[in-house]
Amino acid sequence: MDSKNTGNSQKHQDFIRNKIKELGVVDQNTIELIELIVQRDKQGMDLYKTTMREKNWNVKRWLQEALEENIDKSRYLLEAIHRHE
Repeated sequence: MDSKNTGNSQKHQDFIRNKIKELGVVDQNTIELIELIVQRDKQGMDLYKTTMREKNWNVKRWLQEALEENIDKSRYLLEAIHRHE
């Protein structure tokens, strides 16, 4: 990543953090979570070029996607437990 993109990324992060503060959010975990959600949203838009609302999936497809994501999450948790032992 070049310095121009890094600067833009930092400006974006600062902008988001200021907006969060304007909302009166003071809990650091909440601030971090909001920042992660915004970052993940940007990654998704860059990759898929569409929002979740624009996807024309039926309920079963959404449930299948959620199941697959939770399977991955469970695998990550299990691996973290094993590494902690």
